[in-house]
Amino acid sequence: MTNIIEHFGLICKEEELSKITDAIIPNTGVYESKAPYPGYYDYFQKDVKPLYIYLTTKTKYSFEKIIRCSQKIQKHFDCKFYIAWGTIKIYQKKINVIRILGLKNFCQIKMLQEEYVKQGIELKKTSKKEIQTQSIIKLHKLFQISKVDNDMCFDINEQSHAYFYIPKKLSWKEFVEITKKVKYNWKQCMFDAALGYFYTDFKIQEIIRIYNKNIDKKYLQLIKEKYLAEIIR
Repeated sequence: MTNIIEHFGLICKEEELSKITDAIIPNTGVYESKAPYPGYYDYFQKDVKPLYIYLTTKTKYSFEKIIRCSQKIQKHFDCKFYIAWGTIKIYQKKINVIRILGLKNFCQIKMLQEEYVKQGIELKKTSKKEIQTQSIIKLHKLFQISKVDNDMCFDINEQSHAYFYIPKKLSWKEFVEITKKVKYNWKQCMFDAALGYFYTDFKIQEIIRIYNKNIDKKYLQLIKEKYLAEIIR
């Protein structure tokens, strides 16, 4: 595919996270996303659940440090994985994380933790107390996208993810309220949405990420029109 564009950017979303207590380095914090796309899977049985894992770190590391360490690990690791980095907010406390996508099974989590420790990443210590709660997640990542229009695009690496540009920055509260209005007033509301931005052409471009297992250009266009009508109202 030749029409691939790369952007750095950020995604902000709300999901239920559950603490993993087995098959990890003892007394470290690892979380699993129990419902990666709640706005979509509210309507469908969760027959296939993506394996999103959050490794908590003792401190905030630069994106250069995380990328360099991940590159070294990837050279000999058993499977290809994708990373993002940022924070999760649990009980009003922000925790630094490395988000991992693509592990084949839970047994690989401890192996990956050990590899990051070898590369100088200190993991956050925590108790074995189980936690399952809603969390605000902010993730920085490299996006590889394919444009289908001037203001719409599809993700190359994460299937069923698509994005459209919006004309202004929304607060999280505004985004949640607008999403509710779009969903409550539309019969085709089987999607999950997240807020974010791309850094492109030396400026920040505000975006909304849409997840739908069968998303196409026509459906994305309809969602975009619904959101824009509420944003400029």
